[in-house]
Amino acid sequence: MPSVVEDAGSSQDASVVMDAGGTVDAGATVDAGTTMDAGAMVDAGVTMDAGVTMDAGVTMDAGVTMDAGATMDAGITMDAGVTVDAGVSMDAGVSVDAGLTLPDGGSICGRCTSYGSVQNMGMISLNEISGLAASRQNPGVLYGHNDSGGAAALTVMRTNGATIGTINLMGATNLDWEDMAIGPCPAGTCLYVGEIGDNGSSNLTYAVYRVTEPVIPAGTSLGTVTLPSERFELAYPNNLKTDAETLLIHPLTGDLYIVSKQQFGTKSTAYKATAPLMPVSPNVMTRVSMMAVPDGLDLPITGGDIDPCGTTLLLRSYSTLYQFVLPAGASSFDAIFTAPFSRVPVAAFPGGEAQGESVCWNPGGGYFTASEGMLQQLHFVACQ
Repeated sequence: MPSVVEDAGSSQDASVVMDAGGTVDAGATVDAGTTMDAGAMVDAGVTMDAGVTMDAGVTMDAGVTMDAGATMDAGITMDAGVTVDAGVSMDAGVSVDAGLTLPDGGSICGRCTSYGSVQNMGMISLNEISGLAASRQNPGVLYGHNDSGGAAALTVMRTNGATIGTINLMGATNLDWEDMAIGPCPAGTCLYVGEIGDNGSSNLTYAVYRVTEPVIPAGTSLGTVTLPSERFELAYPNNLKTDAETLLIHPLTGDLYIVSKQQFGTKSTAYKATAPLMPVSPNVMTRVSMMAVPDGLDLPITGGDIDPCGTTLLLRSYSTLYQFVLPAGASSFDAIFTAPFSRVPVAAFPGGEAQGESVCWNPGGGYFTASEGMLQQLHFVACQ
């Protein structure tokens, strides 16, 4: 969660209670440069006198903990519009309350403390959707693409599944597109499409196409546009041939990850190409690790997405959705592939997604999923 800054006009009222034994004198002022470190804990009993003023520069870091007994007066306002009241929530779901709830990124990163039920959002026009991504700069916009043999194009949708445009990728072909992602690039934000499918282990090359994400003014349709694409060839270690349907782009580093699709009963393996990708020679990936999924009798992995903050991963099969959270203190995102996983809601077959292959985080919280096939519903799971 971003650091919260106390506004210059905010004062600690006489009713704010800290430690019962210690009193800070009415004239005490915290200087503009003073920073509360992430580990600092304000004890339950210190009393701050009515005259104590927190200066405009004082920063309360995301890790500062207010103990259960600490009371903040109803009139104290934290900067950026966040009001600390008797149960008012701070940004990203953090509540200043009798018990402090640590940020889970619900309104920033997508991940929730708990999830609601699966919602039907509307029908999508794609008949063999294999990749899905949510825009970072065009709120309420999703991108999707069909599987192998279709046009080298992306379909632009609203969050109710309605099509509002098509992006043709100049210089690209769709031999076996299996997944897509959004991530950083020299132009700002780009869409990445993975030419990574290889059911028969016969493809001569693997690649990812990259195109700059267009700006779509709110409430408008994009129509049909043709944009230049870049092609980056990928190679597995030792020229390994493997099928894959999961393309991941780290939202901060731009590193590329692929999770293999193994035969039933075999665990998937994660591979990595470190950014920046090279446009001339093949980008030889390194093996990160074998994973613990698919779990049990679950079907092979068919799609995934990294949340906008780079801390949580969703991986799916036709009927299962796994969530992985980056361990605290991890030195690299690579650690997420061996982290414990949990199962999160997905529209299970029958009555739901018979061949689920697409999933993407919603930057405002929750995630979207979809299944291949004609007349399929776009599904959404929100924070509960």
